[in-house]
Formats: sequence, C-alpha cells, structure tokens
Amino acid sequence: PVPSAEAGNIFADPGLVGPYANLHLSANSPGRNTGENTHVDPAWLDFDGEPRVAEGVVDMGADEFSGFVPEPEVRRVYVSADGDDAAGGLSWTEAKRTIQQGIDTAFSLGGAEVWVAQGAYPEIVQVKPFTYLHGGFAGNEQSLDERDLLANQTVIDAQQLGTVVTMDAPGPYSALTGFAIINGRGFFGGGVYCRPLSAPLIANNRIFNCVTTRIFETVSSGLAGRY
Repeated sequence: PVPSAEAGNIFADPGLVGPYANLHLSANSPGRNTGENTHVDPAWLDFDGEPRVAEGVVDMGADEFSGFVPEPEVRRVYVSADGDDAAGGLSWTEAKRTIQQGIDTAFSLGGAEVWVAQGAYPEIVQVKPFTYLHGGFAGNEQSLDERDLLANQTVIDAQQLGTVVTMDAPGPYSALTGFAIINGRGFFGGGVYCRPLSAPLIANNRIFNCVTTRIFETVSSGLAGRY
C-alpha cells in the first residue's frame, strides 16, 4: 500500500543533491526541519558525522542540512559492442561489452550514467536504482548533447526470451533513453516493464515486436507498469 501523508511522509520531490545516490539535502528540500525531535537522541550524528539537529528541528532522512551542499559528482560507465566485460568500463577505450555489466558496475559505484555505443546487444536488461541508461552514441562523445540517435542505432534484443528492459528502481531514480527495444516477450510487458512504485524517465526509444503473454492470449505490448 502507498504510505499515507498523515504518517509523516512527503509526496513531493525530496530535493536531494543527486544525481545518483547522493542523499544530501539541497537548500530547497521539503525534508528540512520536518522531522520529529522526540525520535532523536541529542547525541546522534547524521551520515556525515555532523549534529543530527542543526536548525532546531531534525531533518527527514539521513542528512542534516548544514548550509554546505556538495557539488554533484558526474559518474559514467561506458558500454560498446566492441568492448570487454573484464575492462573497467570507466572510459570509451575501456568500455564494457554488455549493457547489464555496465549497469551492475554503475550500481556498484553508488549510481552512475551508463552510456551505450551503437550496435546490437542481444540481452535482457534490469535497470537498477540510481542507474541512468542512455543509448545512441558513436563511441567518442563527451556529453549527452553530442548524441545522434538516428545515426547511432543502439538495439537491445531480448530474442523472445523475456521482457527486454525491467525498470527496477523505486521513484524517479533511473532512466532509459535512446534505444531500439525489440523482440521482447513477458507476462507484464514485452518491451519495458516498470515495477511497482517506479517512476523512471523513459524517452526517445522505439519499441518493436514485443508482446505480453497471458494464459489464454498473446497481445502486443511495448510498455507496462504496475502500481
């Protein structure tokens, strides 16, 4: 069940520094000064080792806003059809070979963007929390704006072995952009399946030849979600 607002939850953007698993509060976070002091020991510290109560009322979450907002760190993992999964994946010249290895590496770093160069990737992909998957690269770009999605076709092909992409992150902490998603077959969604409570960015993708299978029928289905 969805938590109720009366139970001390918020339903707005929490205003974290981000972009990955950076859980520091920004200056405009609705989590500032909205906790319950009765649940806090005055001797407690936040995850930076700073006093748990800085402005009279404890903040929500693991961070107590102190006025210092760390600069967001840009982290990327690279994937290429000519890559090697034994490589580190932290540059185009050291790219991973499979998208899932790129995602797993990004997750192990605490979150990162995963840039995937043009080519065909015959695999089933699970996008984990704080991983942001982007296709459409030639393999030498330094920014997302340099991508040419039409010229650099990036294809994820499930070969009818399951749902092509499963978005597994709760909330808005994942992304899927710039791919051709093909030949998926799954119970909930053949192309892209968003698990309950996930709210990823999904943009600039094309989905072909994907079906949802039921006990008595098979129907076309590019994207599905459960709530």
